[in-house]
Amino acid sequence: MTRQSLQLLLLFVLFISTPELFAQAKYEGFGSGTPGGKGKRIVHVTNLNSKGPGSLHEAIGSNRTIVFDVGGTINDFRWDASDDNVVISYLTIDGSTAPPPGITLNNNYNGNGLSFQNGCHNIIVSNIRVRGAGNDGFNLVNKCHDIVFDHCSSSNNGDGDLDITDSCYNITVQYCIFGHSMSGAMLIAYPGTKNISIHHNLFNSTGSGAGERNPFVHNAVKYKPIIMTYLMADFTNNVVWNWGNSDGGFGYGSGADFGGTLQARNNFYYSILFPGNAIVKNHESKGAKIYASGNVSGNQGINPNSVSNVSAPWVVAPVTTHDACTAAKKVLAEAGPRPLDTTDQAFIDAVFLSNCTVVKNKPPTANAGKDITVILPVKSVVLTGRGSDTDGTITSYRWSRVSGPAGFTLKNANASIITVSHLIRGTYVFRLTVTDNKGTTASDLVIITVKNSSR
Repeated sequence: MTRQSLQLLLLFVLFISTPELFAQAKYEGFGSGTPGGKGKRIVHVTNLNSKGPGSLHEAIGSNRTIVFDVGGTINDFRWDASDDNVVISYLTIDGSTAPPPGITLNNNYNGNGLSFQNGCHNIIVSNIRVRGAGNDGFNLVNKCHDIVFDHCSSSNNGDGDLDITDSCYNITVQYCIFGHSMSGAMLIAYPGTKNISIHHNLFNSTGSGAGERNPFVHNAVKYKPIIMTYLMADFTNNVVWNWGNSDGGFGYGSGADFGGTLQARNNFYYSILFPGNAIVKNHESKGAKIYASGNVSGNQGINPNSVSNVSAPWVVAPVTTHDACTAAKKVLAEAGPRPLDTTDQAFIDAVFLSNCTVVKNKPPTANAGKDITVILPVKSVVLTGRGSDTDGTITSYRWSRVSGPAGFTLKNANASIITVSHLIRGTYVFRLTVTDNKGTTASDLVIITVKNSSR
């Protein structure tokens, strides 16, 4: 080998072995803006001990990316931010760096498995399994924000698989697998909890106990009628499989009550025990608001969308959206930490997609109009957008600012034609996003250039 070849080889090895240079996975939804620990120092987990030097427990902290030199099960693991009243921020826990079989946290039924509380923020948890937590497998409590759970798995817990409560916001949960736990898979609850994106996950919740909450969304236990202006959970392109308490009684797939707001789009639902309860308004149902569209039931004659009592969708953070059956196939092929363990493989193998004859949906097109240049003191600019769909209809329009000065006013952001006012000198870029009746989106940009008068 020549000296030049050796130098190139060393550079290549350095490149592929430096975690800082790893490309960050694609995150979508309300939590996707978090950098996690990207660019921060690298901390290595070198053993499977529950605590102590080289352990995951000791590695967890702020301003870091955690990688794993070992793979396997960490027994008796419990990490709960409330124990030491610590606020964690700018952290990535990357289980994909572990050698096979990956990382499993076995809590041995001792409280929460992995819990972030009291304002923890800008966190990414990827490719981590939790089994047998005494309370929640994962949870976020009390004003946590800008957090992503990606390709994780949680099951067989004493309470929930992943609960998000008490004013947490800007959260993404994507490509995860949630199995049966005693209180149900996922609770999203209490005033101030909002902007939660749950997309491309598998919920397989059958078993003794609850077998529901996929997810369950409510605003307050003692609900007093108020006008809810914010969306708590956007639930898109998930598979909800075989909910219901096998011991009998009541069971449902996704639900909302006590003022909870839930948007359920293009999900696949199936249950042997309670097929008609795919999406429900539960308990104080007069306070629940649900927008349901594009959902498909694998049970013959069931329409999950009939529960909808909101006429138009909420504006949500962008998620690449497919029809329910196409999304279900994608979930089964990609969800969960890889390689799959036997538990997650069994959850996936149980699913069959009845009533799914996939007809490929042609995406819509969006046209935000021609770029505009205006001279101050202009008062307002009208933007005229258009959307078209060759095999369906356009169901919604949404305008948003991509870049440019702040402080403008955007009137009728959910209409095809909008008015932008209070402009100042600078260059504005606005995005028009249109959605068709199968939930597929398309976008286009328009530029407004505002100049000072030459006089």
